[in-house]
Amino acid sequence: MGVVANAKYNNVKDPVRAQLFRPRDQLEAAEALTFYVRHAGEPESVIAEIRNVVARLDESLPIASMQTMDRQVADNVFPDRFMSRLAAALAVLATLFAVVGIYGTLSYVIAQRTREIGLRIALGAPPEQLRRMFLRQVGAMASIGGALGIGGAVLLGKAAGVLLFGVQAFDPLVLLGAVVVLTAVVLAAGYLPVRRAARVDPVVALRAE
Repeated sequence: MGVVANAKYNNVKDPVRAQLFRPRDQLEAAEALTFYVRHAGEPESVIAEIRNVVARLDESLPIASMQTMDRQVADNVFPDRFMSRLAAALAVLATLFAVVGIYGTLSYVIAQRTREIGLRIALGAPPEQLRRMFLRQVGAMASIGGALGIGGAVLLGKAAGVLLFGVQAFDPLVLLGAVVVLTAVVLAAGYLPVRRAARVDPVVALRAE
């Protein structure tokens, strides 16, 4: 009689429950038995040896679901990994949509302000000032979107923590990395429209409708 450490039984996401281990000889009937074999070398190399040992003991004993512990754990968390990869793919797609949307919005806004840009340039505004002005607007958009995104990410993280094994609802490093990446994406998406705005010919701009 003894006490063993806590251990998962069927699913890594299930809470640890009380378990009682009894010798096999005390079981009245067993439809199936599970054996764990520890091996110093590669697990795959011992599979054939295990089958030979069982066959020597009793050729009528069937062997089913023989696999390594790594494979067992991988199969156990496969739905979680699939969901995480699907979420990552959707995140990349959403980022691409955000880049296209920001670029299109800034291009439209700058096109609507062509006369203003031409007037500023005609009055002596340097291109660097125009770039800073538009980049400040882009930064304001990124700040508002980032604040809303972080709030939504924390809320959705709590739901993801229930669905995905080992996912924390709030990870400062992950959120900081996401903010840095998305800010770089926003600035990159706004760079071309801002650069084009700073090169507008004032004569052409003032004649534009």
